[in-house]
Amino acid sequence: MKKDYHIHAQILRETVDSETFIQTAIARGFGEICITDHMPLSLSNAADRIPAGRVSEYCEKVHELADKYKDKISIKCGIEIDFHPLLIDTIEDVLSQGEFEYVLGSSHMHLFIDGISSHKDYVKATFENTICAAKTGYFHAIPHIDM
Repeated sequence: MKKDYHIHAQILRETVDSETFIQTAIARGFGEICITDHMPLSLSNAADRIPAGRVSEYCEKVHELADKYKDKISIKCGIEIDFHPLLIDTIEDVLSQGEFEYVLGSSHMHLFIDGISSHKDYVKATFENTICAAKTGYFHAIPHIDM
């Protein structure tokens, strides 16, 4: 069975028809997907982020879609957590607000928090941050390590 556990469907964005992601997955022969929109974070207001204060609503919406399409595809509720050691309290707060079946731990935030300018420093910080994220035990997988 084909699976994809890294889908940013922008579930709570009114300008996006998130069901299109699901219908496309079905049309492409996927049997299971996991919606993993990015965690709310004041450092970024990117479109693929769950809006602040709406984590529970996000999970409810994903579970509603899972129920609606259960005869065609299995849909899991996940989240992509942007890990940085300075964000531990925020991460724990976000994880406590929802019921997640799958949690990705990405390493993007050191670009914004640590002010990295050289490629060498970026690679080193990504590696160190990824190891730190893995050690927390919060995550099922670490996506796009090759960034």
